[in-house]
Amino acid sequence: MSKFISQLIITGLFLLVFTNIFSQNRIDSLINVSDICSIEEKPIVYSQLADEYYYSGDYEKSLKYYLKSAKDELTNINPSHSVVISAYGNAGFLFNEMAKYDKAIEYSKKALKYAQLDSNLVEMASAYSSLGNSYMKLADFEKATFYFEKALGIDIKTGNKFMLSLDYNALGKLYQQWQKYDIALEYFHKALDIDQKQNKQAKMAIRLNSIGLVYKNIEMYDSAIFFLNKALYIDKELGNKKEIGIRLSNLGGVYAQMDRFDKAEKLFKEAITIFADLKINYSLCITYNELAELYLSKIEYKMAEKYSQMSIEIAKEIHLKNITKENYKRLSIIYKLKNNYKNAYKYYRLYTAIKDSIFNEKSMNAINNLEVKYQTQKKEIEIELLNRENEINKLELEKNKNKRFFLSVYLIMALVLVAVVLVVILIVKKSNIKLEKKNVELGILNATKDKFFSIISHDLKNPMSAFRNVAISLDDNMNELNKEEVKYFTGQLKQSSAAVYEMLNNLLFWAKSQLGGIKPQLQNLKFKEVIDKILENNKLSADKKKIELINDINTEIEWETDKNIVKTILRNFITNGIKFTGENGKVIISAEKINGSMRIKVKDTGIGISEGDMAKLFRIDINSKTIGVSEEKGSGLGLILCKELADKINAKLYVESVLNKGSVFSIELFI
Repeated sequence: MSKFISQLIITGLFLLVFTNIFSQNRIDSLINVSDICSIEEKPIVYSQLADEYYYSGDYEKSLKYYLKSAKDELTNINPSHSVVISAYGNAGFLFNEMAKYDKAIEYSKKALKYAQLDSNLVEMASAYSSLGNSYMKLADFEKATFYFEKALGIDIKTGNKFMLSLDYNALGKLYQQWQKYDIALEYFHKALDIDQKQNKQAKMAIRLNSIGLVYKNIEMYDSAIFFLNKALYIDKELGNKKEIGIRLSNLGGVYAQMDRFDKAEKLFKEAITIFADLKINYSLCITYNELAELYLSKIEYKMAEKYSQMSIEIAKEIHLKNITKENYKRLSIIYKLKNNYKNAYKYYRLYTAIKDSIFNEKSMNAINNLEVKYQTQKKEIEIELLNRENEINKLELEKNKNKRFFLSVYLIMALVLVAVVLVVILIVKKSNIKLEKKNVELGILNATKDKFFSIISHDLKNPMSAFRNVAISLDDNMNELNKEEVKYFTGQLKQSSAAVYEMLNNLLFWAKSQLGGIKPQLQNLKFKEVIDKILENNKLSADKKKIELINDINTEIEWETDKNIVKTILRNFITNGIKFTGENGKVIISAEKINGSMRIKVKDTGIGISEGDMAKLFRIDINSKTIGVSEEKGSGLGLILCKELADKINAKLYVESVLNKGSVFSIELFI
């Protein structure tokens, strides 16, 4: 049955029900239609029901019918992907609105899957945009930018004005969060211009709201109120209850910043009534938080405490750690002002704990990923060792078999004794050569394993332990420490975290190299820009030792190579130069072309390396931490990583050094 005929039947059935039961509203009529229509037509009716529930503000029922629409359509013999895409896409949008971002991502990806199957560029762009919004709410700006740019690329290609407006608005939000307000306003006005030309009133209200919030950020309050009121007027005309609540809450925030507390309080409470009715927990939690802050400013501690607790309850439920943190801090201040030091201390501890949790979350994710890779590589090495052992046993059996064979031949054929002995000797030598080769390979594997285990168990554990110990000392003695002592402890934390970061960076790159995950990608590389960036990142550690960093590379020098590999090698050379150079020293980077190749040199005036120690560099089977006399020792992984990466791009590494005078580490790149 064609889609057109299906629509006619649905329309006819709807009109029939409406005629016979004229007192029921559209939702009741659609429910009746769904009871009497065919299996093929139910998904379309469910989708219309979901739309109606959404417009009425009942998100739970709207979600229920969108998902039923998709599920029933997929059970049809020839399912319409467009119905499935629409249902999953709308479900993803609703989960975003309800602050259930993991679910939003799940259903937006389902919509994207079916859009890709149909090569439906419009729906693909819509799904990318929805994913970008979800990741932006989760503060994963890297993924958000990726998906928004994918959407923008498609919409520019197709000329889809509606989606272009959404893309510009999303980019405006990103730049607003990065505090680049001029660029944010530019994108918001681009979106508004498109919506005005198409007379999209609801979208115009959203763009006006976004512009008003940017003006709030830069404290241009009159402009903020002007644009937010324009948005509110449109939403009231359209009867968009949820959007009215958002505009009221945003206006309340502006008036609160202007210290017009009574006006702000009235607006916040109007917004809360709407959000509570619609069960929009995210907006309700934010508005409770803002109202609590307002009451604190008005020195109404009891009300501030009440709304802080209400905000915390919802924030915990929907995992809004930043809002929970703000409320803990506010409650600590309230109890301190009320001379209730026990509760003030309790909430301050909760505040610092969640603050540290937010800070360490990304680091812990990186460590967890590293642990997974470590366990995987450990198993691979163990399997490889077992395979090698089996090969050796087979060779041993072969060797013994050959011996028995030739001994029997000796007894039977005494006349050919000399020939048999010679053959046995040759075979034994060949077997021994194979055994020696296998033993060398096993030695390399064992060295790799031991190095990896050493870094995990000791080199990574030590700075993490130092970080933990300093943090515990700082926390336990916070009230007894003076300003200089706090500065000392925070300096120790900074030094420990820098060591962990450098170790993780090299370790992750090395692990990726060991697993074969690094594939060289050639591109034109301007060395001066790369070196400038590395020097900028190392400036603090160099300044601490009064080391002068000099980039002596001409701006015109460039080469086609893998940017990430070369950048990693040079970063390790420069970091080592700073690490092993004393106060008032220099680290100089230069480059020169030599007979069709390019050589980049990193020269330092540090402690230098003896000839004996230079032979140990770049070898994983040597404990390189014994090299040198500096107090700033590393794990030795950096130079091992440099050697492996250089081999991947057919580059050569050189070391020149004079003990107590300095060293020159070089990389030579070839065409």
